[in-house]
Amino acid sequence: MREVDGTVPVIVGVDDRQPRMGPDALSAGATAVVPRPFCAGDLLRRLHATAGDEPPIGPLPLNVGRLRVDGAAPRMWLEGVETVLPPLEFRLLRYLAERQGEILPRRELLIAAWGDRPTVSSNSLSVHLARLRGRLGRGSGAEWIRPIRGIGYQLLVPPRLPTESAAGGSRRRAAR
Repeated sequence: MREVDGTVPVIVGVDDRQPRMGPDALSAGATAVVPRPFCAGDLLRRLHATAGDEPPIGPLPLNVGRLRVDGAAPRMWLEGVETVLPPLEFRLLRYLAERQGEILPRRELLIAAWGDRPTVSSNSLSVHLARLRGRLGRGSGAEWIRPIRGIGYQLLVPPRLPTESAAGGSRRRAAR
């Protein structure tokens, strides 16, 4: 496309079967990369930005308290520490982060991660969310992604653990 017309916006959709396609597409000159299945609001925002006189925007990162989720590459930062995520976990985290605080039904999360593939079991969702909860909580991820029995899941930003603030406090006391 760029060789034929360098002004045409190029928006690339990437799924978990093509983990390197997003960064490669941006390096090759793509205007934006969106995870598949698409978040309608995200895709429309990019289309509007590229259609007008505004300069095209890239995928925007999401900031959720102590958590930052990249907009294009499958990675997150928890309190400034970067973690590269498998694409499926990235899509789930991105979807949850875009809807922070909302209780999301399991079926909605299945569609967000796998599209309308009917062969994916609900257990697959539980496994991927458990892995993601472990990455987020460093052992206490249940505080970040809360299961709501019989309904689905909710992303919450937990307060710092008392041991985190107590450790800082004891260091101050020891310095006196």
